Amino acid sequence: YPNNLLIKQPGKDGWSGVTLPWMSIGYSLRISPIHMLTFYNAIANEGVMVKPLFTSQILKDGKIVTKQSKEIINPAICSKSSINEIVPYLIDVVEKGTAKNIKSSEYKIAGKTGTSLVAYGKSTELETKRYRASFVGFFPANKPKYSCIVVVHNPKENGFYGSDVAAPVFKEISDKIYASDISIHEQISNDDYVKDFPYISQGKTEETKTILDYLNLNYSSTSSEWMTQEYSRNKLKLNTRNIYRDFENGIMPNLYGMNLMDAIYLLENAGLKVSFSGFGHITNQSIKKGKNIETDEEIKLHASL
Repeated sequence: YPNNLLIKQPGKDGWSGVTLPWMSIGYSLRISPIHMLTFYNAIANEGVMVKPLFTSQILKDGKIVTKQSKEIINPAICSKSSINEIVPYLIDVVEKGTAKNIKSSEYKIAGKTGTSLVAYGKSTELETKRYRASFVGFFPANKPKYSCIVVVHNPKENGFYGSDVAAPVFKEISDKIYASDISIHEQISNDDYVKDFPYISQGKTEETKTILDYLNLNYSSTSSEWMTQEYSRNKLKLNTRNIYRDFENGIMPNLYGMNLMDAIYLLENAGLKVSFSGFGHITNQSIKKGKNIETDEEIKLHASL
């Protein structure tokens, strides 16, 4: 790797039992903003990674002196199916996640917030911390043309989280580009337009189908009583959720995304004792999916909107 880039490898110097979990949240790495942007640009480019260019050409007296052409670093950083799987999650970050404060009604943004504690500094009276806030992504998410990264070192105002500091800057940039580039505007037609799917709780199949039919939305369904939803670009699929089969086998099902009231109903009918906090959809369950369960065993749930 270049001197300014560090991605630790198993068995090499600096690797330990905690390296992988630290890497999963962005620590124990040394990656410059241009490297991170190159990676996200490859996701927007359906897996094709290209070398960044600071200028495409240099002119003197109206004549081209130097011209740079596109250089492909890696023709496929992963399979296109993997790209199709991850892009909806990046869109969800802006639609209903940590960056929902920059959601646009005109176009979709895909990306991720970043907040890192980079240093401690001590004064005579108290200990201060230095943060780095970032947001990296691309737009329009359904047909990407632009990628961008915003990094704010040691922010002084409006907090220090990436969603509060860096994401709004990204939004100002993307809004200005969107307003000035008519080529990325989709033509509006009465006969051909894209519908945004509403967020759907992972609950009863028939209740979900009733709502989707009422809204006249296209989807593929399952015959099981309970379902999970799967989003792909402008497509919705209801998948089988084998809640009862898991209970019959004495194992804990995956409850994430399920409405809290539905989850309590199912767990208590299975003979478990339930305590909970919050409201909305399940975001944490004390007994993980696949674990063996016993009657009268206690499970704690946490839910949020």
